[in-house]
Amino acid sequence: MMAPLEAQAVQTASVQVDSAPVLSRPDAGAEIIEEVPYGTQIYASNKPTRGHYKVKAPSGKIGWINAANLGLPPGDAVAPPAPPSAAPRTRARSAPRASSASASVDNAFGVRILGGISAFKLANINTLYEITEMGSGFGFGFEGMYRFSPSWSGVFHFETYSRAVEVEVEGSGETFTLKTSATPIQVGMMYWALSPRDSGVALGFGGLIGFGLGTKFSSTANQAADTAANETIYSGSPLSLSLRVDFDLFLSKSISLGAQLGYRIQKLAEAAPVTEGDTTADDRLVTNGEFTPQEVNHSGLTYGLGISFWF
Repeated sequence: MMAPLEAQAVQTASVQVDSAPVLSRPDAGAEIIEEVPYGTQIYASNKPTRGHYKVKAPSGKIGWINAANLGLPPGDAVAPPAPPSAAPRTRARSAPRASSASASVDNAFGVRILGGISAFKLANINTLYEITEMGSGFGFGFEGMYRFSPSWSGVFHFETYSRAVEVEVEGSGETFTLKTSATPIQVGMMYWALSPRDSGVALGFGGLIGFGLGTKFSSTANQAADTAANETIYSGSPLSLSLRVDFDLFLSKSISLGAQLGYRIQKLAEAAPVTEGDTTADDRLVTNGEFTPQEVNHSGLTYGLGISFWF
């Protein structure tokens, strides 16, 4: 017969799943005594029996938890708690209870700094100006993340990107600077299919929704310094939807390197422009003496690399 937990060498362990069942014996089909939430610190036996560790649950009951559900730091064995009859009994028993009562997710909050490319093409603009370069803006941003559990986290995403191209009107020598930009702000959820607690890497799938603030295309005539520049601007803040896959490599408990691959839908429907400067218009944006509405479609693949700090 195995000795009581108090008579064995024990170690501290933490629950690594959303809810770990405490069993009446070391058997997957045994009666469940109680459920222990993620992050709870408990005492466990120094060695497993049939794939289960003998533990002292937060309620004080003795049971068994599957080894796969526990995080057991190497070399963390400690002396067994004082015997029940010993004078310091109250102290020895209260310490683990305080830890269990404050069960929380370690390093639940993260901040990611990232840079990347939004791969899109403004096909209508490229056709008008007979170019191919208008699209695929480079940008940077940051994210705030909060892990509700090992499998789920909320995300706040902020990013800004832009692309500028200079074109020349054939035969006239006149040049225009074409620019497109946007600042997507989104919130969403990530599901982590692979947890960093298991292997040091994380693989997640997520969806985000928000607005592409200042989604814009502009054409600016490059005129003399003493002349007010003519600028034609198409701008708005359309809905912005993203689906993405995240991969993180944890260098330590607090720092990880990450890569993102996704697809964003962000399209400003045909809009009338706003003009600034003198009355000289960019003829390619005018039909029958009036400016033609243009769409600004930033939908396309997104790529990003970043570094995250976890607290």
